[in-house]
Amino acid sequence: MEDTLAAIHARGIVFGDLHPRNLIVRPDGGICFIDFELASPQAAFVRPALGAAGFTAPAGLSGTAIDHYALAAIRLWLFLPLVQLTALDPVKAGELADVIEHRFPVPDGYTAPIRTMISRETDGPAPAGPPRAGIGRNRAAARSLLTATPADWPKLRDSLAAGITAMATPGRTDRLFPGDVAQFRHGGLGLAHGAAGVLYALHTTGAAVREEHVDWLVRASRTGVTAPGLYFGGHGVAYVLDLLGEHEAAPRPARRARGGPSTCS
Repeated sequence: MEDTLAAIHARGIVFGDLHPRNLIVRPDGGICFIDFELASPQAAFVRPALGAAGFTAPAGLSGTAIDHYALAAIRLWLFLPLVQLTALDPVKAGELADVIEHRFPVPDGYTAPIRTMISRETDGPAPAGPPRAGIGRNRAAARSLLTATPADWPKLRDSLAAGITAMATPGRTDRLFPGDVAQFRHGGLGLAHGAAGVLYALHTTGAAVREEHVDWLVRASRTGVTAPGLYFGGHGVAYVLDLLGEHEAAPRPARRARGGPSTCS
């Protein structure tokens, strides 16, 4: 991949949109770049307004450095497909690079581009930002999360569950938890993207589910379900309500989804 990108750069071209979905691995193992609509001569390159999260270089980079940033992101993605986190917090790149070195037999220097191009802990090309307090603690936390033994899992689960619970907004009527933008299309109740899915995950993993959050789903199911289906519609909501012990309320969203009466007999 580095050789192919170098050949593009040797011709004075910035690819501009490098991420895994714009790459094809040929049967012989060679790499083929596709989707050249953003590629242009380096001197005339115009940064696109949008890009793939985690693979798009920050505003401080230009020219071929834009492609080298994306290449470093692909290095990270190949072993830990969590590269989108770096778009929110570039320090995560260094934490994830530590985990890669710990868990995988990568050659010496493999993570160096990740650290210099993405992480703001270094003096690399990434734009300077305010100093982060507790970087050492954060990196230790990342290692403990991704290298934990089964004996550590309940503690990690409870920590993750506490974070999820803290984000709940039971005062809202459109959603209980923040989530995927698909909430704006399918609503905030369903199993795939809404409250039912979050409560199902908490319950299934043995984490505590707050009664007020179950009550929110019961109330919302009275009027908020309009479509059938397990993942996006009322049948998934009904399944979760029944699983959580709300046997009287459970049939309601399924009935609403198929156009039947919304009250339970």
